[in-house]
Amino acid sequence: NEYIDQAVSSRKNSSEFKQEVQVLEATLRAEGKNEEEVDSLVQKKATNDEQSIRMKCKEHLQASLGEVLDTPTILNRFSA
Repeated sequence: NEYIDQAVSSRKNSSEFKQEVQVLEATLRAEGKNEEEVDSLVQKKATNDEQSIRMKCKEHLQASLGEVLDTPTILNRFSA
C-alpha cells in the first residue's frame, strides 16, 4: 500500500529516527559491541520500527474504512 510505504519512508528519513540510530550506535559502542553487532542491532531497530509503523497504519485504515482488503479480494468483489 502506497500510504503505508510513504509512512515507513517518512519515518526512516526523519531527523528523529536518525538521531535515535546515532544514540543507539553510540550506546552500543560504549558497551563494547563490535561493528557487526552494532550494525545488526541497528538493523533490528529499523525492522521493528517498520513493522510497528505498518501495523499502526493498517489499524488506522481499518478504523477509518471498517476493513482493509487485499487486491484479489477487491477484484473478486468487482467481478461478482
